[in-house]
Amino acid sequence: MCEKIALDQLTYLTEKQRLASNQSGNKKWHSTETSLISSTDAILRAIDQTKATAVVYLDMSNAFDSVKHEILIMKLKNIGLSSSALTWFCSYLSQRSQVVRINSTLSDALPITCGVPQGSVHGALLFSFM
Repeated sequence: MCEKIALDQLTYLTEKQRLASNQSGNKKWHSTETSLISSTDAILRAIDQTKATAVVYLDMSNAFDSVKHEILIMKLKNIGLSSSALTWFCSYLSQRSQVVRINSTLSDALPITCGVPQGSVHGALLFSFM
């Protein structure tokens, strides 16, 4: 059920052209591979034209953890999500906490104000708005 909802959301966002045109993630016929091919092609064309070329590599391993909830909600509002959908996403992201355990000792629970739940159907889609 949730996967169908996420697919419907992606279809809506694609039809309404709400995703960045150069975005590769979560788009039909696009992937990290197509993104890499596009980047490599642009670099090789620049080199062929004897243009100065530089590449910056970013470690995106913690990228899902960097999404600030309030900014994400603002972006969802800006793309035209209904107030009931915004309320649901606020609920989905809020009142989460984390603890750290070292051996048998637990830290205090601290609120999570950044990040989208990884492994969830909505996580990757929400990240794509950032």
